[in-house]
Amino acid sequence: MSRHMINSLFIFAAFMITCVAIATGSYFNAGLIVEINVPSEIRVRAPRDIEDFAGTERNRQAALVLAEGLDEVFTIDHSEWITASNNLSLRRTELEGIREAHKTELEEFAEAFAEWEAQMLIHEDVTERIYSQWQTESNAARAEGLPIPPSPTIPLEPERPMFEGAAFFIFADLPLRFSEAQQHFIIEMEDENFTQMWTAVESAANTVQNTEIIHYTDLMTERAVREALRQFSLDRTKDELAEYIVLFSLRPNAVPNVELNEQRYRDAAGNYVIALIYEGEILVDEGEIVTQEIYDILARLDMLAPESLFDHFYSLLGVYFLVAVLFLVCLMFLTFYKKSITCNFKEAMLLFTLYTLTIVLVWTLRDFSFPFLPILIFPMLVSILIERRCATALSVALMLICFFIVDGNLTFLLFYLAAGMLFCMFSRYTTDRNKSIWIGLLISAIMFALSVSVNFIFERNEIDINLLLITSGFAAASGILTVFLCMGSLPLWETFFGVVTPIKLLDLTNPTNLLLRRLTIEAPGTYHHSLIVANLAETAAY
Repeated sequence: MSRHMINSLFIFAAFMITCVAIATGSYFNAGLIVEINVPSEIRVRAPRDIEDFAGTERNRQAALVLAEGLDEVFTIDHSEWITASNNLSLRRTELEGIREAHKTELEEFAEAFAEWEAQMLIHEDVTERIYSQWQTESNAARAEGLPIPPSPTIPLEPERPMFEGAAFFIFADLPLRFSEAQQHFIIEMEDENFTQMWTAVESAANTVQNTEIIHYTDLMTERAVREALRQFSLDRTKDELAEYIVLFSLRPNAVPNVELNEQRYRDAAGNYVIALIYEGEILVDEGEIVTQEIYDILARLDMLAPESLFDHFYSLLGVYFLVAVLFLVCLMFLTFYKKSITCNFKEAMLLFTLYTLTIVLVWTLRDFSFPFLPILIFPMLVSILIERRCATALSVALMLICFFIVDGNLTFLLFYLAAGMLFCMFSRYTTDRNKSIWIGLLISAIMFALSVSVNFIFERNEIDINLLLITSGFAAASGILTVFLCMGSLPLWETFFGVVTPIKLLDLTNPTNLLLRRLTIEAPGTYHHSLIVANLAETAAY
């Protein structure tokens, strides 16, 4: 199998491993696994502020209920007083007509009764004369022994006139229904009293009619009529009669103010609070039943895990295309600036191994909350074992790929891009193992400061000092551990892949080396000559 075929297999395998890591990583699988009507296994807090649509709808419905229950606002129609005044005039005319009819009937009855009395006097006189004549004739016949004449025929008495009270029958034709006692009171009261009562009726009606009357039988209107009549100090019978007449004559004058009522309805219906869920608020507690409302909120917050990768098919396709472009760019960079890697199987195998190992480690620790990912092993080992320029270019692509594996953010991307460049550049000073501890400490300090600065950039004024110190501490620990891990594993990489590094060459120049010890003992001249030649070469190189 040719080297080009092997390199192609390495590239294809690295691409497939990357695609699998991304598809199964946190970016496309981040979220909660919850079911409706099932208790939640964890406590879930809102990651950001969001509107609670269900709560807002409840507030809106409550506002609608209040709006529909508002009392109508009315406008007084003063023209109704004309109708009420006409009604009063008509009632007065009707009652005065009855009173006049009663007076007329009384006068006619008095005349008829007087005439009857005169006729009765005449009748009694005639009867007495006839009876006296019969008595005389009877006595004469009895004295002469003649038969007694029959009793005389007495003329009929004139018919006694009867008072019919026809005026009372007129009450039945009136729209008002008066009791018998009220009818007698109306007919029999003096004109002065009737005028006084009617003055009170008209005044009270005028006063009340100019107030808001929704219905003339409501309690408010009755109270207003009584209050208006109280100033006239009528007796109880007249007061009750006047109140009855006024209430019957009043007209509802409250006209609904359509425009104002609609405006009040709109204002009340729109006066509801938008329900908000604030960042950090508990959405569902551990053991609490997940309702449909809570489930919808989690879905809107993108906190639910996808049911399958097909839910993110187009997003996944876009990420795969981006990864393919990154692989193409890296391949072109290696072809242009590191052609030996296409010919050297061991270097290609080494790069593939480092890349695969880094991807696997990052995928394994993808849910770790703090910057302790082994991403930075790759740029440092590639810089030492292969080349610094290659490490710089490849680390940028690796950071972008790991961004999708761990579901990173801008903080993640900015921090690891800067840290990757830092490790690539500082790898130049790791040729001396004695300096590794100082390089590790320096990188650790820079990583701590870098973490603090990146958090300052994105957190702005909402900084949790305790969390900031913990995160920066992990970043510092990650830096020094990465240096020690890379330096400690160098012999392993050098042995398995036959890589000759500056550190390896320095180790070979150690005088305690077995070969150099044999050379100094068995061929001291050759050893001395080799040192002189090496010094000359070093001087020439400088």
